[in-house]
Amino acid sequence: MLTEWAQTMLMHAIYQWPNIITAELWPFTLKLATDIHNALPTDTGLSPEENVTGRKSRNKLKDFHMFGGLEFVLEAAL
Repeated sequence: MLTEWAQTMLMHAIYQWPNIITAELWPFTLKLATDIHNALPTDTGLSPEENVTGRKSRNKLKDFHMFGGLEFVLEAAL
C-alpha cells in the first residue's frame, strides 16, 4: 500500500514537471507516504502512531503538502 501511494505521488510529480522531478526522489515520496499513513485515523479513530504511543496527538494531516508541488517562501519585507 505504501509503495503504491509513493509511486502514484512520484509519477504525478514527474508528469507535472518532467525536467525537474526524477526517480531519485523515491525515498522522499516513500517517507511522505509513510508519514501520511501514520497520521490517518483507522476504524478505531486513532492513527497507527497513536496506537503505538498510547497518546492522542494533534491532527497532523493539515501539515502535509502535495509532493512535487511548487512552494514559495514569502518574506515580510516584500
